[in-house]
Amino acid sequence: MTTDKELNQLKESWKRDPIWDIEDTCGFEEHHDELLEWRRQYEAEQNKRYEEGIARRARTVQVETGISNASIAQDICTYGIIEGHVAAQDRMIDELDDKSALVQARLKQNEIRALLLLAAQVQRVADALEEGLTCDDGDEIDLMTRLYNIK
Repeated sequence: MTTDKELNQLKESWKRDPIWDIEDTCGFEEHHDELLEWRRQYEAEQNKRYEEGIARRARTVQVETGISNASIAQDICTYGIIEGHVAAQDRMIDELDDKSALVQARLKQNEIRALLLLAAQVQRVADALEEGLTCDDGDEIDLMTRLYNIK
């Protein structure tokens, strides 16, 4: 007979690493239906949170970028969101033992940071163009100096 404490420990363990069907866990056969119902409810809650997160992120992107199409905004990440993904990647890397996986993860991080840098540069160009900077013969050097903050 399993206790409530053991059931709760099983559920918490499964939440951290849900790679198996919790209802089929050895030693908990008498709780199969209860665990199945719990897993389905937990997964439905997680899916709902995920969908709400996507909608919230899309609204943030719309505000920060001015993109009005919600479906396009859902596919775009802000700098903060991307940095959050990088931080999550950092935490995952700290737990890796496999050197090959570690190298791949570090490469992925560098890719993400390079994309952030590129996005920031594109944003600077867009901001400069929006400010109405012109590129007349005499202003070309000034435009580049102001655009890239060259001193």
